[in-house]
Amino acid sequence: MQNSTGSDRGDQVGHTEAVAAFVANAQLDMVPEPARAAARSALTDAVGVALGGSVEAAASIAAELVREEQAKPEAGVFGHGFRTSAPQAAWLNGIAAHALDFDSSYVTMGQPMAGLAPAVFALAEPLGVSGRELLAAYIVGYEVTGKLVRTAATLPDGNAWHATATYGTLGCTAAAARLLKLSAEETRTALGIAASMASGIVSNFGTMTKPLHAGLGARNGVLAAKLAQRGFTGNTTILETTNGFLPAFAGATPEATRYVEELGQVWEIEQGVRYKAYPCGGLSHAAIDAALALRQEHGLRPDLIEAIDVKVSSYTASRIVFGIPESETQAKFSMGYVIARALVEGHLAPDSFGDDAIRDPVTLDLARKVRMGADPAFAATPRMDAGGQRVNVPATVTVRLTDGRTVSHQVYAPKGGPENPMTSAELEAKFNTCAQRVLSGGDARQAMELLHNLEDVPNVRALAELLMGHPTHVAHGR
Repeated sequence: MQNSTGSDRGDQVGHTEAVAAFVANAQLDMVPEPARAAARSALTDAVGVALGGSVEAAASIAAELVREEQAKPEAGVFGHGFRTSAPQAAWLNGIAAHALDFDSSYVTMGQPMAGLAPAVFALAEPLGVSGRELLAAYIVGYEVTGKLVRTAATLPDGNAWHATATYGTLGCTAAAARLLKLSAEETRTALGIAASMASGIVSNFGTMTKPLHAGLGARNGVLAAKLAQRGFTGNTTILETTNGFLPAFAGATPEATRYVEELGQVWEIEQGVRYKAYPCGGLSHAAIDAALALRQEHGLRPDLIEAIDVKVSSYTASRIVFGIPESETQAKFSMGYVIARALVEGHLAPDSFGDDAIRDPVTLDLARKVRMGADPAFAATPRMDAGGQRVNVPATVTVRLTDGRTVSHQVYAPKGGPENPMTSAELEAKFNTCAQRVLSGGDARQAMELLHNLEDVPNVRALAELLMGHPTHVAHGR
């Protein structure tokens, strides 16, 4: 049998074929209830964060561009009160979903699922599918993304690709293919098309281009699936073929086969979600937790602090790279800023990164007292336990006080992951904080109720209408 580029596959079932078969044949009834419950929770969090991010400058700029293009109005734009084409809605909502950097992380690598909720909503609304179908597509996309991401778990520190727009592109494609009911062969083609769209460089962290990566992943998935549906061609063995996706992005590690074979058996969504307690780079969260613990235990105030020393892994130090921030996006990846703001406010919320907050002189004076360095006792790169969980994002925060005392606290598992989970009440409060940036309190509660009971929703169009909102806001930070 020949693939679309003419290379011989023989009789071996390849990764692409196995993934496509799972996508085409997966049904919600085969997903155990704990995994479905986890998916409903993760999807609710993703939508809430996207609503909150819709007023950020990156999403507002993108919304202006999309409005000007006046594409076919088939899918709603979260928080902006208008519709556009499915690919454009996926793109714009994807940017919003990642703009706050508040979206959940995956256990092994950042936020590769950031574009997934925008992708499924962009197609589910014009198709008029049920909540069950939307949830099934979300789970399919999550599982495919998770299995592919696990193939890159051993990549060396310094890898430049951003998983949100590389692996995320293929996961969004799987979800879109599931909603469009593509055959296994069409799904393989869609994955081949999408692989050439995958991109995203980590050097753009701290700029608006980081959330753009989530928008690209969502749009790529929708577009690739739509093209494959219409007969567009692509390499149907793209994951495993020489110079294909896995060799390019993951080094084609031997573990790849095992993880793909687990599709439909071991559910990534069940243990794979690390919710974010703070809207900033996740690798800084252990240090934030430590700083807040010291604040509470010792009654720390800025005027009592002489110096702050933060020890992290070298991987964290390579990603949280900014000093005194010059923009809101830089502030989210500035260890000095997030520690100082946490100590000043006693928490970190979306408004902690607004124009006024990042220019607050008390916060900036304290940020200048923060020094971050790599602790050789911490593994250089994210280490996995036997169950495939990332276990080394620890941090130690040591504060020297003006009276000569020194206090210190170490955190191994930041708030939000399976080891230190957020409560249902905390997740609900997070959703409301984000959603009420663009929705009324009543609409936010109704949206959350529908998302929590998604399997009982006969048609998602009413929910999509609700999520559009009736905005009177102006572009945040512009």
